[in-house]
Amino acid sequence: MREIFYIPDLDYFQTCAQINNSNFANGSFIRTIEWKHFTSPDKNCSIKGTVITKEYPCDPIDSNNYEYPFPDIKNGLKYKKYPKLANNLKDVIICGRLGEYRYYDMDRVIGRAMIVARDILVNSW
Repeated sequence: MREIFYIPDLDYFQTCAQINNSNFANGSFIRTIEWKHFTSPDKNCSIKGTVITKEYPCDPIDSNNYEYPFPDIKNGLKYKKYPKLANNLKDVIICGRLGEYRYYDMDRVIGRAMIVARDILVNSW
């Protein structure tokens, strides 16, 4: 679940784009994201206020809150249809969390992307 706050009279809420909350004494949210950090500094001076998103863990029973594929039989069967469809598309590469229909930690996402890129480069020469 996400809560989004606009704070009109504050230039910056935090020192970087994302801060993870490892101490639930600070609140039950997982992290805060300040979107202004993703834009260029020269544009930020014209932005009044800032926007913060707080992310909270969700109940795994509520499928409307899933952000990543949930590894159940229904989704597994659905995923098995995609490679067959993708094989008929030229110049389409499917990889990553949503492309492979699974959760990866960021280091594994980057590693997987590097493997896919290497395979593309090796096979295209």
